[in-house]
Amino acid sequence: EMIADAPERDWIASWGDDDDSRDLSSIGGGTSVICRQSSSSSSSSTSLSPLLLAGADLGKDQSYFLCEVSGNAFRNVLFPLGDLVKKGVGSAILTNADKEHDLKNQEDTVPATDALTDGGSQSVREIAAEANLPTATKRDSMGICFVGRRNFQSFISQYLPSVPRPGCFVDVDTGKIIGRHDGASHFTIGQGAKVSGASQKWFITGRNATDDETVFVCGGTHHPALYSQELYVNVNEFNWIGGRLPPPLVRGECMVALCRVRHLQPLLSCVVTLDQHHARIVIEFDQPVRAITPGQTAALYVGGGIICLGGGQISSAGPSYHELGLDLPTMLSPAGINDLSIAKRASVGQ
Repeated sequence: EMIADAPERDWIASWGDDDDSRDLSSIGGGTSVICRQSSSSSSSSTSLSPLLLAGADLGKDQSYFLCEVSGNAFRNVLFPLGDLVKKGVGSAILTNADKEHDLKNQEDTVPATDALTDGGSQSVREIAAEANLPTATKRDSMGICFVGRRNFQSFISQYLPSVPRPGCFVDVDTGKIIGRHDGASHFTIGQGAKVSGASQKWFITGRNATDDETVFVCGGTHHPALYSQELYVNVNEFNWIGGRLPPPLVRGECMVALCRVRHLQPLLSCVVTLDQHHARIVIEFDQPVRAITPGQTAALYVGGGIICLGGGQISSAGPSYHELGLDLPTMLSPAGINDLSIAKRASVGQ
């Protein structure tokens, strides 16, 4: 689908300056790059900022991390890998680790979507191999590169404003203490909780609002306490790549978009509005979303997921299905690109 044919094309073309416009005719699924300036928006005579676009290799797309950067900061930036894939389908330039990973996951992996490319160009690994670069067969790096092999809890504790205080894990269903922890700041919503002697898996649902020592947990990764259907971002904390609110929100209308709340999460359909005081951006999803976490980033997309409108820090999530007394629907969206639990849940009819 070409962006020029998308429902948002009219306002995207002039987003940021009503007296100027971008040429969107050349931006489509086969030519997508992480950040592209069209001939009109890259001109020194225009006041429009460049658009931020998803990379062709959606498994390596970095637009989520760039969504809070000012659009004007991209004026003189090029992303040479934006319209390339890391490794081609059937490519011989794969590391042993790549091959093992592909064989292990070829039946289970849940892809975010197909790559936004026609497959006609060389992959990054093939280009590196032709240039005799040693990185052509180097395995992909995983995890947080600057942490390395250090214990993450010990690492993060060095940067916390106060020493983490031990506390209790409390079952969100019964209110009973089921275990102890070394500090609430070590946990995030949706993370597995290591409860000593537990016969089932427990997951973090949140902290006590009145103290930092009580951490609430639930039994099972698809518990209603982990799912909400909307989130809120303060208006002054959301970065719009175009430099201003999109026209539908300016007119007081709702805006249909796609959203993700973590890196490489499959994009989720949503409706975006402003609250009655125009103080918060309200993002309401079509389906419940797992582990919406205050402090993390919500990024918005349109144009079939190619154009990133921007992003901002989540101030709070809406009430959970547990708080609302609701059961989860049978069909749920994956929490991440390799979330296999959804398919397993559906197969057992839960």
